[in-house]
Formats: sequence, C-alpha cells, structure tokens
Amino acid sequence: GELKTITSDSDADIWYFNFIHSRKRYELNIDHDEATGNITGFINYRIEDKGKLLGVGGVGKSLNELSSVIGNYRIGENGIVYLIDSNGQIKIHGNKKYIDLPITDRISGLDEDMLSQLLKGNQEVFTIYDQEKGDLVLSSTVLPSTDWVLVSEIPKSDLYQDINQSIIKTALIGAVLSFLFILLFAYVIKRSFKPIDDISSALLSIAEGDRDLTQRINYYANDEAGVLAKGFNKFVSKISEVITSANTIGIKLNESVSTTSMEL
Repeated sequence: GELKTITSDSDADIWYFNFIHSRKRYELNIDHDEATGNITGFINYRIEDKGKLLGVGGVGKSLNELSSVIGNYRIGENGIVYLIDSNGQIKIHGNKKYIDLPITDRISGLDEDMLSQLLKGNQEVFTIYDQEKGDLVLSSTVLPSTDWVLVSEIPKSDLYQDINQSIIKTALIGAVLSFLFILLFAYVIKRSFKPIDDISSALLSIAEGDRDLTQRINYYANDEAGVLAKGFNKFVSKISEVITSANTIGIKLNESVSTTSMEL
C-alpha cells in the first residue's frame, strides 16, 4: 500500500528532489529519522535502467553513538564541539535545546561573513565576542561526503591554559570522525547495494536475455536488501510455476486434440 506521498514543498522531502537533480549515484545524508527522531546516516542510491530513473533506494544507520561522543566531548574545561549543516543549523549538540536552531541564535557576535567562513570548514581559527559568553575562539572542519561541519568552540580564557593539547585533540577528533564516516560510507554501499545491483541485472536478464527463471539472489541478511532479495526470489518462483503450469496444460490439450482427431 501507499506509505506516504512526497512533495518538493515539504522540508522533510526536499532531500529526494535534491538528490535526483544532483545526478549522483550515491549520497550520504545525515538527518533526524522521522520515525524515531534519532540522528541517522542515510545512504541514498539511484536506481536506473538504461539511463532512465526508476526510483531511489536507501538504507539508514543510527548514529546515536556519534551524537553521544560529540555531546560529551570537551576541549579543556569548557570547550565543546558540535555539528551544523550547510545552512548553519545546529544538528548535534550536547544541549538538546539548541538542536535545529541557527548557530547565530547561540552566538550573538556571529555575523553573515563570519558564518560563511565557518561553513567553509577550512580549519581557520578566529575570535568572536558573545554578549553572554565573552570572547570565543572558533574553528571548523567539513565532514567528508556530507554537507555537515564540525565546529569547535572554546572560551578564549580557557584556550591559553593548555593550547597545544587542545589543538591536538581537535585535530584528532576531526580525523577520527572523517575516517569513521569514510568507513561507514564504503561499508554500507558495498554490503547494502550489491543485492540491488544483482536484482537489476537479473530482471534485465529475464526481460531481455535468455529469460532464465531459475535465477535467484543469494542474499539472506535480515535487512532491507534481504527483504528485497527474498521478494524477488518469490516473484520469479511464482512466474516459473505459472509458466510450468501453462506448459503442462498446453501439452494435455495437444494430447486431447490428437486423440480426438484419431477417433474421427
């Protein structure tokens, strides 16, 4: 049955239209899962036949551990890190009340020019004055394969307590997060989308090739791709049974016609 209808006017569905217009084959997207509300990494996959778009497949992986690590991480005594998207909205923060709020609402001294520099994620360090927190030292780095930016925020008064150690920690967490995202991206694509490619190849072989209905997808994992493979195998099996039954009926009819002809 129909689960939902997506529209380009919905903020929750805009990712789909952005993805199909991008012409990318794969995309890693991080967002809140509509069903659970958890931070989730989504791998979206374009399904095509001879260059014609048939649809978009995907699989999601919860990133609750990542959210916990970032929320609890500290640089020195009061320095924190958090994630923002390409629009400057806070996506992962130790204080949940800031999630989905613009970073400019949290840091009063952050104007459009400074926000633009922060979103570039080139690890430039600059100082901003906030009315409540005083002088803050900010730096940022872009997470690979995403449009999210890891921001480090340190009170200037804390920075000079152990500046070398703070810089090393910030660099390390950025490197570790980048490595984890690359591994996640590569692993999910390799494991989750191979059955989809196998199913596409098998369907094309049945439709245009030797019409071999004995083909099966040998993938038994208990996930979305596994359900898809199981459904495909059942589908092909049913078609094979129908064709076998039709052949049997045809043979019997021919025998009946032959017998009748001989009697006449």
